[in-house]
Amino acid sequence: MQKQTLKSYPLFSLLIICVAKPILLGIYENNSLIQSYTCENKASESLAKLCEKALKNYDIKEFIYTNSPGSYMSIKFTYVFLKALCLVKNAKLSAVLAFEFNNQTPIKALAKKYFKLQNDKIYLDFLGEDEIQDFILPQNLSKIKRSEDTLPRYILAPV
Repeated sequence: MQKQTLKSYPLFSLLIICVAKPILLGIYENNSLIQSYTCENKASESLAKLCEKALKNYDIKEFIYTNSPGSYMSIKFTYVFLKALCLVKNAKLSAVLAFEFNNQTPIKALAKKYFKLQNDKIYLDFLGEDEIQDFILPQNLSKIKRSEDTLPRYILAPV
C-alpha cells in the first residue's frame, strides 16, 4: 500500500498597524513578509480598500492587528472591521501591542503626552529624552507576541 502525503499549502497572514498614520498593512506567507501597503488616510476611509486588494490575491487565514496603544477610533474601527471579516472568511484574529513595531519607543497619546512601555506595563507620560521611531512592518512574524485576546485595550480612562 502506497503512503499518501498531504500537500502543504502556504499560510497567508495579514498584519495591520493601525494606531497612527500611516496605516501599514503587510501580507505574510508562512510568517515572511511578501507584500506591503501604506496609506495616509484614516482607517475608516482606507482599510476596506486595502484589504480588498490583499484578499483578491491571497487566501488570508489569519488577521493580526495592533489593539493598543494609539488612536482609539482607528483601533475600534479596525477591530470591528476585522472581526466581521474573520467571521465571513472563517479566519483567525490575533492582536499585538503596537510597541512590537516601533522598537518599544513612545507612542503619541494626547497633546504632549505619550504612551510608554516599561516592565511590560503601559503608562502615560510627557515625552522626555526618549527617541521616537516610526512603525515598521517586520520581515518575519515568528517572534511577534500575538494574543488571542483581541479586544481593543484602552489605556486612558473614558471621557
